[in-house]
Amino acid sequence: VVEMASGVSGLVAAFVVGKRITVGYEWNIPHHMPNVLFGGGLLWFGWFGFNAGGAMGANGVAILALATTQIAGAAGMIGWALIEWLHRRQITAFGAVSGIISALVAITPAAGYVSTGSSLLIGFIAGGVCYLGVSILKAKLGYDDALDVFGIHGIGGTWGTIATGIFADLSLNPQGKNGLINGGGMEPVFIQLIAVAVTYLFTGIMTFLILKGIAIFTPLKATDDEQANGLDLTQHREKAYPDFELSENVFI
Repeated sequence: VVEMASGVSGLVAAFVVGKRITVGYEWNIPHHMPNVLFGGGLLWFGWFGFNAGGAMGANGVAILALATTQIAGAAGMIGWALIEWLHRRQITAFGAVSGIISALVAITPAAGYVSTGSSLLIGFIAGGVCYLGVSILKAKLGYDDALDVFGIHGIGGTWGTIATGIFADLSLNPQGKNGLINGGGMEPVFIQLIAVAVTYLFTGIMTFLILKGIAIFTPLKATDDEQANGLDLTQHREKAYPDFELSENVFI
């Protein structure tokens, strides 16, 4: 629910606030890839506590959550890389990190309820579908989601929620239910779909109302000049890299 809610909120905010003036320019690529890789590693490590901590103890469910989280993350990286290669004929480090995070998002609701084999499939599919969301769906709908919150967290969380109803295994966690493939029928899938629909509807409406309420008192979007000069300078009166200046000319 957390991941879906953040994704839907990001999507609604992207439409309400509108596009940045730099959309479509190379300025939107990550400015420091080593930091992206380092941050991705920190997220992956922290996710073990995020998922395994839900077991509320050092027990078999916590161990299962640790294993499924690790396997899903690795599978997501492969899934994203495969679709990226088929689509663009290239594999990127940024895509690898995105695939990992997509899979970690997807396995979160399922971590303590599915087998390690199922987690591999959940993570792999998450990497692929989230790539399609980021690279194709965003372009088709024309919204500016700077951090791809909907493409990764929204879509990944949606797939993970539905996948829990498909792959859940009661023998691994007696607090759960058997999913579709383990003899549980369509009931758990329908329950998860209802959860998805309620989350989308509630989060979308509330985010829209909150943004419109904030807009009464202060602008939601930085001006063109503020965007051009950078928010570090215009909002905080400081620069992250004071010794460097942006220029339209590139010297090699």
